[in-house]
Amino acid sequence: MPRVDPSDVSRRTMLRVAVAGAGIILMQPLGALFATRATAAELTTAPPSTAEDSASQKAAGWLSRATLPPGAIRSASSPSPYFDIQHTEWWCAPMAVKTAYWRIAGASVAETANWLNAHPTADLTVPVQHPIPADADVDIASVGNVPFQGALEGIAFTVAKMSDGVAVRGEFGAIPESATRRNFRAGTGLGGPGQG
Repeated sequence: MPRVDPSDVSRRTMLRVAVAGAGIILMQPLGALFATRATAAELTTAPPSTAEDSASQKAAGWLSRATLPPGAIRSASSPSPYFDIQHTEWWCAPMAVKTAYWRIAGASVAETANWLNAHPTADLTVPVQHPIPADADVDIASVGNVPFQGALEGIAFTVAKMSDGVAVRGEFGAIPESATRRNFRAGTGLGGPGQG
């Protein structure tokens, strides 16, 4: 499948993303206006501590219990070029993050996002529920699952339109005890998982 260059994303697509509602993660170029990228020190990989192992196990546990709509088939790699230009930025670093992909033939973005809103994974909750009208022609939508309202860890599900249905990406992020909050410019920040 060809990769999508962020500069090729049409204004129509950006508008469709913005119109879909507050539960949308906006495209990476827009997110870059608000967040500073993680510094090299934040991204340096050190041997995992017990706390990092615990966070990794938590993220893996959410992944193993992920609740997806009927007909979802796990994909070994990213099935959508949208996922190459959009991703979740996390408040803390380092984060224990697991990522998985699924395809659902014949489904729409609205139908899938609404189903995910109504069926949170495991013992998690959907912090912001904004149903998408069933007849809306939406290219991409996002749904968060968090352990409690205001949590900065959990699951960010992203649903992307494909020619034969939808692709779903789950980003499962848990915060190790050793993590620290990333530095942002004054007055800026990020939403929680799946909240933009």
